[in-house]
Amino acid sequence: MQTQDKKKLQAKPESRIVSPPEWPIGIALSNRGNIKVSIPDDICVVLTKTAFEQLFGWAYATSQEISCLGSVKREDNRFVIEQFYLLKQSGSFGNTELHQEAVAEFMEQLMREGKSDEAKRIKCWAHS
Repeated sequence: MQTQDKKKLQAKPESRIVSPPEWPIGIALSNRGNIKVSIPDDICVVLTKTAFEQLFGWAYATSQEISCLGSVKREDNRFVIEQFYLLKQSGSFGNTELHQEAVAEFMEQLMREGKSDEAKRIKCWAHS
């Protein structure tokens, strides 16, 4: 191999400065105009008797903030929270945080029990 060829192989590639892409990155949500959002006038969230008793029972049982996950069923523009699940969490008088491990274990439990439809309906996070 000639000396010049060896030098080419040993030479480091030229470093280029690459400018970051223009914002927004990814899929365009609109034609660069203002994003328009509309909310139907008849949209509502409804708690079943079970869900209401769970949420308020747990909330009044302690002086600490609590949070729970809810199973939601959509009926047109009504979102019905059928029941809540109270999971392991940390909190105080003014805040609450679900333990990530508890959420993962809960979802795995639903899947093991053949309740994949219920797992898909966990779409609500509520707190006192």
